[in-house]
Amino acid sequence: MARFSRHPASAPPVAPERERTRHLLLRGWMVFSLFFAFTAPGWVLGFGVPIAAIVGGVIVAASAVMVAIIRPPFQWRRLPWIAGTFVLWAGLSIAWSAWRETSVLTWLLLVATTFQGVAIASVLTWREIVRAIGSALGWVVGLSLAAEILVAWIVGGPLSAGFETGADTGAAEWISGGIFAGARIDGVIGNPNLLGMIALMAVIVFALEFAARESRRVMLGCGSACRH
Repeated sequence: MARFSRHPASAPPVAPERERTRHLLLRGWMVFSLFFAFTAPGWVLGFGVPIAAIVGGVIVAASAVMVAIIRPPFQWRRLPWIAGTFVLWAGLSIAWSAWRETSVLTWLLLVATTFQGVAIASVLTWREIVRAIGSALGWVVGLSLAAEILVAWIVGGPLSAGFETGADTGAAEWISGGIFAGARIDGVIGNPNLLGMIALMAVIVFALEFAARESRRVMLGCGSACRH
């Protein structure tokens, strides 16, 4: 004799499939590339233009190799034509630029940044992109606070470019070290205005992640209630 059961006649729930180590490494690399993009001025101040350029070139080259190996399905026709037109127009403007070398360098940075953004969008899902941006922003804010505290505690004053200390170094200021004095903080970026923008972006992304997590819990709770 059949018995009534509130449980559906379906397969028992199973744990979600674990992410492969390869994909985890890919996500970690994209987080590092975003972190470098957000903190690029700090790399220049701390390690110099050559080192920052080498790190940026390695990031773009490695991302290009990853995209070539993975070959993700990407619809080039869905790219925003306004962004592509701007990159093309910026390249054409080199012909009549009064500072041609500077314009070429700026355009190369624009192309590299655009390619890196396309690479991230092609190998990660939307949810993974949001998580990657949130992780990179969290590292920027966390390391900025830690750097300001350490500089204020150990150096007792500002830390200049090239890790130089002292008021008469003549180098540009990198980390202010005035977090306990109520002064503006520069963080690892070396610019308080950029750090403020990064902090605002972090608040927005963290709020989106929290809202998505809560809405997912509500949907799972409603689905469980409907089954019972």
